[in-house]
Amino acid sequence: MITDYQSNAYRISYQGVSMIENALENPNLIQVGVVPGCTIMVAPQKSYGIDYLPNGEYRSWTLTGYNTRLNRTEAHYIYARLERDSDDAMVLFSVNDYATDGSIGGENPSEDFYYIRIGSITATDKLEGATLDREITLDYGKLSTPAGNDQDAAGWKELFELTAEGLIRPLKRFTSYIVQGTLSIIGKLVINDKQISDVARQGDDEEFTPNDEAIPTTKLLTGKYLKYLRSFFLNKDHEDSTDFVQTFRKGVKMGSYTTGVLGSGGAVLVDENGNTHAEFDYLNIRKKALFTDITVQELKHVGGALILSPAAMIISSVEETEDGYKCYFNRTDGEGRSVYNEFEPDDQGRCQTFNLEVQPNGQKGNRYWWRLVIETGDDYVVFSKTDADTGSDIPQAGDQVSQLGNRTDVTRQNAQIYSAYGPDSPSRKMYQGINSYSLEDKVIKDEYFDVVSGRFKEVTYGDTYTGNRQNTSYFINDEDEGVSVAGKVQIQAGSTGAANLDDLPQEIQNAVKVGGENLLRNTSFCGDYQTVSLQTSTPLKSDSQMYSPSLKEWEGTGQVSEDAGSASGFSCASFSIYQNINLIEGETYMLGYKAKGASVTFRVGDVEITQELTSGYARYTHQIVYNSGNLFSANGPSATICEIKLERGTIATDWCPSRDDTDPVADGFKNLWYLQDALKGETQVLGGLNLTSMIQLGKWVDGVMEKVNAGVSGIYNEDTDVAFWAGGTFEQAMRTVTKMLNGEQPTDEEWKDMAKFVATHGGNVFLRGYIYALGGVFRGTIYSNDGEFGGTVRIANGKILLNKDGSGSLANGSLYWDKEGNLYQNSNFEVSAKGYTLKIDREFADFRIYDSKDRMVVAIQPFSDIYGSTPVIYLKMPDYQMETRIDVTGINIIYGEKAERRASFGLDGISFQDEYDNPMKGITDSFRTTDALGKTWEWLVCNGIIYKKYQV
Repeated sequence: MITDYQSNAYRISYQGVSMIENALENPNLIQVGVVPGCTIMVAPQKSYGIDYLPNGEYRSWTLTGYNTRLNRTEAHYIYARLERDSDDAMVLFSVNDYATDGSIGGENPSEDFYYIRIGSITATDKLEGATLDREITLDYGKLSTPAGNDQDAAGWKELFELTAEGLIRPLKRFTSYIVQGTLSIIGKLVINDKQISDVARQGDDEEFTPNDEAIPTTKLLTGKYLKYLRSFFLNKDHEDSTDFVQTFRKGVKMGSYTTGVLGSGGAVLVDENGNTHAEFDYLNIRKKALFTDITVQELKHVGGALILSPAAMIISSVEETEDGYKCYFNRTDGEGRSVYNEFEPDDQGRCQTFNLEVQPNGQKGNRYWWRLVIETGDDYVVFSKTDADTGSDIPQAGDQVSQLGNRTDVTRQNAQIYSAYGPDSPSRKMYQGINSYSLEDKVIKDEYFDVVSGRFKEVTYGDTYTGNRQNTSYFINDEDEGVSVAGKVQIQAGSTGAANLDDLPQEIQNAVKVGGENLLRNTSFCGDYQTVSLQTSTPLKSDSQMYSPSLKEWEGTGQVSEDAGSASGFSCASFSIYQNINLIEGETYMLGYKAKGASVTFRVGDVEITQELTSGYARYTHQIVYNSGNLFSANGPSATICEIKLERGTIATDWCPSRDDTDPVADGFKNLWYLQDALKGETQVLGGLNLTSMIQLGKWVDGVMEKVNAGVSGIYNEDTDVAFWAGGTFEQAMRTVTKMLNGEQPTDEEWKDMAKFVATHGGNVFLRGYIYALGGVFRGTIYSNDGEFGGTVRIANGKILLNKDGSGSLANGSLYWDKEGNLYQNSNFEVSAKGYTLKIDREFADFRIYDSKDRMVVAIQPFSDIYGSTPVIYLKMPDYQMETRIDVTGINIIYGEKAERRASFGLDGISFQDEYDNPMKGITDSFRTTDALGKTWEWLVCNGIIYKKYQV
């Protein structure tokens, strides 16, 4: 970028604007930087309305700028575009040669902006893949006269006087100019006819040569006057002092100050809450220091890696036991503080050194072991001999051990490892779920330096939140919900993936308000393709249209005729037509149309639009904001119009029929467009080869096609286009495709106006009738509202079988039925509910129910032990050691794990036995019964026999 300071019409804050051309090696990308508070000060241009401010100052604007992509290869001007009614301005690139008022060649001045040219940029060769670099020239400008008046240099004599000693002495008035920053823009100063050449000027870096007419101010600030001035100011060029208290509202920094334990310099700073913070390398208090609170920090060195985990120890001595190594540690540290055992059984202790030491075998190597904790005490930990990582050394005195993992307690399976040495150092790794001698897939956060790329990297496995505490600006990565961003996001060139945004089309539509739907009916001027329904009161004239009136839905008059220049094939001339509309108050709408002739006038509610036309067709669009009224009208006594479209939004789209127009209208248009495509082509016959766009077949009588009944179309724009059809016209074939693809089920009456067979270029086939075939393959889903299937159906290689006689099978024959509908099972059967499982064994035909612990609680078997023996029922309560067995011979109740007590009810009577089948001795039980007369009897069980005792 080439910079200059030439223009006297304005001045930009020094170095306030920077531009980098050919950003990212693309000549069409301009990186624009504007420092906060950058201003552009403009000299009066009264003919354009720019004048001094009431206080006599130049008018200024705050300048902003944005990175820009140029969309044209030509050279561009660079402007500061100033808002007339505010103090905001913006850097703008344009190929237009604007005057200050925004006019081009004196025409169309802007009512909103001024344009101040501040530079230019050269041309390049092309927009994509450009090879010719651009070059920017930027003029920061300078102002050579003071703000607020048009006085010459002599007027400045009122601000200064030159003493006999040659010293510049500012007058009283000059104080206000100092405050207002006027001195920074003075180009030269003349006092007593002497030019003071090097007064500070923003942007001036040229050298000045003193002469008789130019006196350098440095000469005036020497000797006794310089000493005199230094009595009022603190010096920057040598040591100085003052007898007065100096107040520094934000603080003081000393040396080359950087914060932190590895920082430099020193500082006393005041934060936003008024608290002071001091930071020094050394602080020597000679007499007394008072501290309300003090925190002592210590910078420590750790060689290798530092592990933060639930426990650690330094082994003082080791005893070998039968199962492990009993490692002791000192109960106090070097400063007399108590040391407690933080290890727990099932912990894993790890020791590892990174320096080479002489090992017991005489070779050098590092120490490493990782073992399971099997016992702990007040001053010892026992590490397992056998449960250890491969290659683990034997613990010894002096080993530093860190807890790293636990087999059962998830709260002790966490660790952080800091490392300042190694291939990926510096690094910090966080682990979770360490329950073995492996850290694979246990890291949840990894921060490290990648020596390959030379960059620091951070990897987090899980959910992250980066943002403010108010949750108004953040970046969230959630494993379930994905990435969420709140706040401003700057997307750079080269970014991709917009097609994956599900709501992007809707958001674009919301942003630019694209409508698309035509809110006016019958803008094709071809009617509705329907016959007019007549009433006894309907008046008829000689020119009344009985079929598809061309001005259907319109009121008024107009001459409709065929027109090849219209997309619908029709236009309306000498018209005065209108129809009702229903729009939304305050919404923006676009009106588009093609017209020719003199002029046309529209009314959309209370909005009126008049457009002058040309002799040939041209397309016109108008944007309106609807307020009120429910009528749309178009008047053109000497005009022709077509393709009228009124749509909601801010972008006009191509003409299309209204959604409220009937289906035949839409089908008619499509038929017309197809025919237009076909008529534009030609037919060639090369021997037996016919090359053509469409063939229509039908009833041809005396050189006239009375009705088209079938045909072939080679016009293929989309998969839904008709390729073959029969049983109707081409238009009816398109109607068939539209209805069927929309999921409609045509009635018999509707089928009369539809083609009965249609095949599209996309492979869809629609027909009304039967399909007779020897076979076929269907790879998708078959839908049928009704019907019968008379053949065999095999699914999944016969695993599901439906025979034409009504029989069939499922699950590869595990469940089958005959043609009578009787169901059979050919495999074991299980069903579960509420913790119980019912099992039916196909081999033994028994019925069993198991509880949630897979213990049998109910069983029904056709025989007990041997085929042909008695059927049996088992009832069990495993938790209470009770079981009941019911067969044809009786009932047996068993209690106890070893059947200590049993009761039998059978043909031989009732008996009670112990575990050895002996009758139970003595009185073992009693119970009461009530007979039919209401008498209650007490019974005793004695020696296994029941006795009636007495009536109660």
